[in-house]
Amino acid sequence: MKVERYNVTNPKKYKTKDGEEKTFWASIGKVTIFTKDDGEKSGILELNDRNAQYSLFLDEPKEKKEAQASSAGDDIAPENIPF
Repeated sequence: MKVERYNVTNPKKYKTKDGEEKTFWASIGKVTIFTKDDGEKSGILELNDRNAQYSLFLDEPKEKKEAQASSAGDDIAPENIPF
């Protein structure tokens, strides 16, 4: 499994005493991306001002999601439902 880590930043423009405009990149969190051997990716977003982790998944086109959802139901047999 491959692991990539990224900083999440927010640019803040400011002017020096000489009037020169510069950018300060304020750190607001980190992203960790995991790539499985089969190429599937997922990740975690950690924001500095929150005490939580957020999961990241590839945003697939709607048509692909619908095709996966319809094929997933093909494996369900009513006699195997426990209620």
